[in-house]
Amino acid sequence: MAEVGRAFLDLEDPATAESLLTDGLAALESGALRDRVLYLTWIVTSQARRHDLDAAASTATEAMDIAALVESGRCASLLTDLAAELEPHRATTPVGSIFERLSSGT
Repeated sequence: MAEVGRAFLDLEDPATAESLLTDGLAALESGALRDRVLYLTWIVTSQARRHDLDAAASTATEAMDIAALVESGRCASLLTDLAAELEPHRATTPVGSIFERLSSGT
């Protein structure tokens, strides 16, 4: 599910990507925290590309909350990628709060 959703991001179809990734996220086992962060960051990307910045900020917060529970270089890398994706929207209120949190490391 993740690879197909990711492919739709690459094909510039963020709405389809978000739908597939959300379905995949729902199918994950509760203990699959690293995979959950992966799906969530891609969902944030989909939301940001659709300019649904409130949803993107909310989903990014969820991804950061879960990433804080996982000691994983991959999760840290995902958050770095997420910041790069959200950079064009940094001046908006919902996304600006995400950057504040990423900067503070919480």
